Amino acid sequence: MRNELYPARLAVYEPRYTSPKPPQRLRNTELQGSSAEIAVQRRREMQKKVPKIDFANVHAQLSGITTIKFMRKVLAEHDPAAGTEATADDNPQQQHQAIYGSVTKSDIAIVLRDQHSLPVDKEWVQLDAKIKRLGEYECTVTLPDLEPVQLKIEVVAY
Repeated sequence: MRNELYPARLAVYEPRYTSPKPPQRLRNTELQGSSAEIAVQRRREMQKKVPKIDFANVHAQLSGITTIKFMRKVLAEHDPAAGTEATADDNPQQQHQAIYGSVTKSDIAIVLRDQHSLPVDKEWVQLDAKIKRLGEYECTVTLPDLEPVQLKIEVVAY
């Protein structure tokens, strides 16, 4: 259509943006009078809502935790010779069996937050790699300005 109407002067081109530019936002230094005071009050209210974390208390509670247990479903191993699938109960040596999903740093932080009521961020948890098999693993939680705490992670089948 465009190739036919414009050359024949049957249509007129109209620019897409005909309105003026939107006004630019004012910086905090440019705020005047009561606007500046409102902005300062909002910042102060937000700072009051964020609770201060007592890292020494969190460190002491983390030191008291010996193991964190995760229950995961085991992947069924296919035995092509027998024509059946092996289950977790068939294999007495479950240490090396693969699991559905994995255990990550965020999973560990969520367990510490939910079950133990500790405000631990996933960036504080150090794990070599995602845990993808049953067994026992080591994990380190490093709180700001404190010594790292070693935790034992146990992944078992259900």
